[in-house]
Amino acid sequence: HYYLSAFTDRNYLVGLQQRVLPTLNKYIFAATADASYMVAYGKFAVHNAWILQFGAFLTGGVGVTMTEVIPRNAAQEPWQNYNVTVQIGVGFRMFIFKWLTLWVAVKDYMMPDKYEPADRTDPTADAKKNGEWRFINNFVVQFGITFFLPPDFKYTTFK
Repeated sequence: HYYLSAFTDRNYLVGLQQRVLPTLNKYIFAATADASYMVAYGKFAVHNAWILQFGAFLTGGVGVTMTEVIPRNAAQEPWQNYNVTVQIGVGFRMFIFKWLTLWVAVKDYMMPDKYEPADRTDPTADAKKNGEWRFINNFVVQFGITFFLPPDFKYTTFK
């Protein structure tokens, strides 16, 4: 995953209205190696014309997520964190044709991430050295389409 960054109005308005600057980490990218296990599958007929196949699956994996700490003090340099990320999830897949599937999955990307310290009584203190670790859960809902190539084939047996 590569993340595009854009600050929302809320980021600006919270600091303006509350006279505080929020602790923010910007996500740069995430890369995970995943494995899936099909826990249930089946078929059903639609008006005796089509037979649709479906399956439910569990997925899990491990990888890395890169984040960048955005310092509250503009004089301090931002720094990057490389966080070990564990992903677990559940999904559902439906074969529309032999070569086309639609699927949906709900995944949780979990990682420890380092933030600026909450106690900022000394603005000259090194925020990177005094940073605080927090456990992060990122829940993601994914929708997808899968194409199988070639779209049609025939099995052959040796004689």
